Amino acid sequence: MKKIINQFKIFLKDKSKNLRWIVGGALGVVAGITLFLFAIINTSATRKTLINHAITSTEQSVHLAYLYLNNYQDELFQRGSTITDELKRVAADESEVLERMNEVYHLNIDIVSISLFDESGQLDSASPQFLKEEENVNLFEQEWVDRKPENLEILLSPPHLQNLFKMKPVWVVSMMKNISIAGESKYIVVDYDFSQVGDYFNRISIGQRGYAYIANREGEVLYHPKQAQFTKAESGAIDSVLYHGDGTYITDNEQYSVGYRTVSHTGWKVVGISYLDDTIIPAINEIQELTYYTLIVMFILIIITSLAVSKFISDPITEMITQISKAEIGDSEEYIYQNRFNEVRQLSKSYNRQMDHIHYLMKQIKEEQAELRKSEMNVLQAQINPHFLYNTLDSILWMAESGQTKETSDMVASLGKLLRISLSQGENLIPLRKELEHAENYLTIQKFRYKDQFTYSIDVEEHLLDYLTVKIIIQPFLENALYHGIEYMVDQGHISIRVFEENEKISIEIVDDGVGMSPERLAQIQKLKESKETGIGIRNVHQRIQVYFGKEYGVFINSELDEGTTILIRIPKIKAEENELK
Repeated sequence: MKKIINQFKIFLKDKSKNLRWIVGGALGVVAGITLFLFAIINTSATRKTLINHAITSTEQSVHLAYLYLNNYQDELFQRGSTITDELKRVAADESEVLERMNEVYHLNIDIVSISLFDESGQLDSASPQFLKEEENVNLFEQEWVDRKPENLEILLSPPHLQNLFKMKPVWVVSMMKNISIAGESKYIVVDYDFSQVGDYFNRISIGQRGYAYIANREGEVLYHPKQAQFTKAESGAIDSVLYHGDGTYITDNEQYSVGYRTVSHTGWKVVGISYLDDTIIPAINEIQELTYYTLIVMFILIIITSLAVSKFISDPITEMITQISKAEIGDSEEYIYQNRFNEVRQLSKSYNRQMDHIHYLMKQIKEEQAELRKSEMNVLQAQINPHFLYNTLDSILWMAESGQTKETSDMVASLGKLLRISLSQGENLIPLRKELEHAENYLTIQKFRYKDQFTYSIDVEEHLLDYLTVKIIIQPFLENALYHGIEYMVDQGHISIRVFEENEKISIEIVDDGVGMSPERLAQIQKLKESKETGIGIRNVHQRIQVYFGKEYGVFINSELDEGTTILIRIPKIKAEENELK
């Protein structure tokens, strides 16, 4: 592939021979991409303009509402000062104070009530006089009273339902101030009807669904014209921008334009909100619709141009594909020769080189398969040879004639299992469980022959039993351990088989305490293991493992004279389902 890229780079220097100069249809694609990018940029610019328009509209509405609310509060503070000044003039006479309170009430139609409370918050008097006090009313225990006003200080409550007297429910704003009447400290409370302000905010419309409302310093709603429709999502989006300072902002979710101004007297905030999708989505949909129609027309023109150009280019490529498809199913092994374009000619040459490489690999695979089948046949012949079969059957006959029925039955059963696992229905890979069972059956048969001349043990990590292995890789080493190691011992010998996981690989360790071998003999066997000569089972097992699993796996031998021999077989962790996929 790197050679092909280098050749392409060389041909790119000669523009007159380069394929991209022939493909005039590519200009149409460039035009289409340019149009598409223009549509995206235009839509983005339009959206930005519409958002700025929504921000401007919100700013204007909030500013007007701010001016109205600010003037309203100024007026209440002025009127509150005027009322308290009038009452101070007659403060020495309580009856005169009550009469003046009645006059103020009747002259101001937006005043719901005027009342006086003592220092403990209990009601002294109220106007109009027919008002009946609510039960257990204490001024300073009302939710809308934060604190007592200081001398000369006028406090203005947030909008609330009038709850001092028994009357029809009405929204009011309460003005409260400290005043001295007949030498005693009193608190005058004037409840102003809030309906005029409420009506003004009810009429504010920002866009199709937008509105304005009043919040306190902390952003909590004081008056909302659409309280029932005010969702948590809207509240959360608005809260995210209420601490940025007076101004107009786009919420984090880009659904609302939110503007607010703070009234200096009370810290109330006029909050205006507009829904961006009321203005943006319809306009963007219209632009997108027009863009889609334009893109469709351009796309049709591009297709017509591309079809004409691609026909000229695709003919040699189509012929190459046909030839390659035939080669895939084995109908043809012909080489490809295309010279219309430099690029196609280079591809055909690359294909021909690949064909040569494939032929070489196929030949190599056939040779390896033949070698594999030969190795497997040698294993079977070495494993179930006439000499071993004769000795086993002779032992069975002797046991049968001597009346050892149980031993005869066990030996025949082990021999049957040994033969069945050796054949394994033609499978080359079997689970470790069966390979270990095969090895144990072999040792069981040999125990009848060698009597008490040796013992054995098998230790395996349970989770490894279902992994696959090449069959008949343990028995040849057991045979070697018996015939070349333990058979020449005076004392009883021992063979141990241990299967364990090491570095994400499976290791099978076969250890005997037989006579072992000299370093010269060990070196000879190591050399024979890697040779191509037929012979001992060690080489057979080692090469079959490497054929199946790769050069990093195989058989590793260590032995010391008069100490014993250790065989280590290393194979990968492969389960049945992984082998099927491979």
